[in-house]
Amino acid sequence: MNDVLNGVLPLVGVAVGAGLQFLFGRSLEASKQLKASKAQAYADYFKALALAATKGRSPDTLNLAADSKTRICIYGSAEVVNRIGAFEEAGAIVASDEGRAAVVALLRAMRSDVGGTADSLDSRALHLALFGGGKNEPKSPLIPAKAGTQVFFRR
Repeated sequence: MNDVLNGVLPLVGVAVGAGLQFLFGRSLEASKQLKASKAQAYADYFKALALAATKGRSPDTLNLAADSKTRICIYGSAEVVNRIGAFEEAGAIVASDEGRAAVVALLRAMRSDVGGTADSLDSRALHLALFGGGKNEPKSPLIPAKAGTQVFFRR
């Protein structure tokens, strides 16, 4: 009996260890893939925002925006989807204070969702990084020349 246990227990241990390693590895890989999909969708959304602000609302820009928003609705957190809704509710423009505040809140939610430390970032710093406005700094290309005229992502 002891000989059988001495021969079988190591094999059972190896089988259990291999099974656990497989399950944990698979879970980790799925988590990495989800995080990468979120990050890409979030980056594409801001790319579409910047393209719309600088080059206008071309069909390609609108398609990129629609595609990225769809992926965000699939992969993104509830907070991020709610923040996109708030930006849309504000008119989907960055020419207004409300629109810029919505974009900053959206970016903070996105950073938090993909593992960034959004809480340690000052909202004012994000605002300046996105829209400019520091001393002797020209206006950011994300802010249209005619305030209130640039509406993003609407056909």
